[in-house]
Amino acid sequence: MGVFTKIDRVELNMLRFMKNHLNHNFNARKLLATNESYLSIPLDELILPQQNFEVDNQLYFLNSKEISCNIKLIADVYGDPLSTVKDNFFHVVNWLQSSNIPHINNGILLDFGSKALVSHLISERMIDEEDTLGDQHLFNQDDQEVIKSNMQKALKLIHMLNPDLHSLINQVIGTICFCRKKGYGGGTVSSLIGLIWFNPQPNWTVIDYAENLIHEFVHNSVFIDDMIHVIFPDTSNLTEKEALTTSTILKIKRPIDKAYHSACVSTALMYYYYLLNDQKRVNAHFQPLRNTLAEIVTKNPKYIASRGNLTVQGMINFSNTLNFESISKSLSCPEPIF
Repeated sequence: MGVFTKIDRVELNMLRFMKNHLNHNFNARKLLATNESYLSIPLDELILPQQNFEVDNQLYFLNSKEISCNIKLIADVYGDPLSTVKDNFFHVVNWLQSSNIPHINNGILLDFGSKALVSHLISERMIDEEDTLGDQHLFNQDDQEVIKSNMQKALKLIHMLNPDLHSLINQVIGTICFCRKKGYGGGTVSSLIGLIWFNPQPNWTVIDYAENLIHEFVHNSVFIDDMIHVIFPDTSNLTEKEALTTSTILKIKRPIDKAYHSACVSTALMYYYYLLNDQKRVNAHFQPLRNTLAEIVTKNPKYIASRGNLTVQGMINFSNTLNFESISKSLSCPEPIF
């Protein structure tokens, strides 16, 4: 098929991600239609070379250089050289997703049910139209003030525990949208990268707010890594019986991509509770993580590509050693120079 430059590969891998996750969005469909022939290129020809970053693990979703590099690659494909990396990143993902996720460069916006973002949550089936009847999805002013205060305290807690992790979260997340849905605490989806939905529960402590923020940040980090490096080549086969894998978080069989995400989240939460010196909560994630990883390594390579397998091996190595300082080291890598 010829030789592909790094930017060629990034663009084509993004096309593959759009086909898997964004094919219902107008701009993604339009771009896919004009590049249909490229989607048949074998994945091996599009794999980006691994970065030569000196870290003690392969936890790419918690690696400052890897995450920053991924964001920069996305921003560079269609971005404006006169704008900031975060501006360009959100310009690109908003266009691809047909979304309108606002952002600021030095922080995260807190939104309480703006029409545009609620519309996104409904279109991506995170909440239902019925949830918004009579504005029941909206928090009252008193609740909003409590949530704002707790969210700011949670961000300060993360900054105190690890300023580099705090910086990465600010780099990846544009907005947190707060709105109610009975029985749910929030979430993220691959078709709204950069947006987190939260429905904080009355019993959430500041520690819970921070945990949920780290949890959803990791999902976004994995989505971005998948977009650039192709973790799951074909999402249409991930619900096959052979691909079902026990989730670390829910402890039930789920499609392998969901189980992979759960393992990444558990790894990050083990690190979070290690920083808080809460060994009980660290231990609670340990065996479920080991169980999920033991299942993933037995799966057919058609379900999970080399990037995913490298990350799984990194999580296995971590679970064998519980070297939490290796995570601190990977998070503290300075932003790469381009």
